Amino acid sequence: MKDKNYGGNLKNTKDELALSFSFLIIGLYFVFIPKFFGNEFITRTVSIIVILIGILGLTIELNKIIEKHKIIGFDDFGVGLILVIITQLLHYYFLYIWLNVLFSFILLLGIFGLVRGLITIIGNMSINKPSIKNMLIKALIIISQIIAFIAALLQSMQILKIVK
Repeated sequence: MKDKNYGGNLKNTKDELALSFSFLIIGLYFVFIPKFFGNEFITRTVSIIVILIGILGLTIELNKIIEKHKIIGFDDFGVGLILVIITQLLHYYFLYIWLNVLFSFILLLGIFGLVRGLITIIGNMSINKPSIKNMLIKALIIISQIIAFIAALLQSMQILKIVK
């Protein structure tokens, strides 16, 4: 079944979005039940991996959906976010100076992706004069991105024992 609004197969798009949100929800579920796998460290590690997969999948799918509207940047934002989270987790567990130098370059790429994605998204949203329906879709996309970012940030802070 083709749908002109999604620019491709509607069933696949719905399935892929549902799968991405499922990963995010399962990851958040593990956050609230830290001994789900019998060990808090294992549960938190699985939670981070699942949330990162969810964020990456969601950003890719959202970028596919809104590609028709020429709003690009969610892929850059998602990959940047994942790189930042990964480097912070690696920095926490491996405190060797030579690794920190390597992590600094990866962190730089992650922040570059985050900033580039945000600039692209904001720039494209201000150029286009969307209808109310398109504005609602864009608002939902931005809200889901913010929620995913906050969830990943809170999970990282819990692992680093900054927040209980």
